Amino acid sequence: MIEENKSYSSLLVMVRETYKFVQLLLPTEPLLLTYEFSNWIKEPGDYTTLPVEIKQDGDIELFMSVRSDCVWLEIYVTFDERDVDLYIRQREEEDGINNEENQGSDSKLLPWKDKFYI
Repeated sequence: MIEENKSYSSLLVMVRETYKFVQLLLPTEPLLLTYEFSNWIKEPGDYTTLPVEIKQDGDIELFMSVRSDCVWLEIYVTFDERDVDLYIRQREEEDGINNEENQGSDSKLLPWKDKFYI
């Protein structure tokens, strides 16, 4: 269970311990925490809503306040440097940020829901 006043760094520690990432990944290996809103709030014509990233303490508070109304809301954990980088490139492309490193990159979509979630 996540507490509303939990810090971002303590949440990362909890995720690393819960899913045994401490044993599987280097401490410097990136973890990306995201969640997505329900389909009923998506824009007409959109396939799905964009994931919301958890990057700081305030993001946990927001997640918990939304979750009080939407109890099915889950946190998705993306790990592995390749997958995290792919997510970041896709978000930059969606936001219209063209980076020379992104051009010619793998256009395969990251399988968000195939990752661990809490």
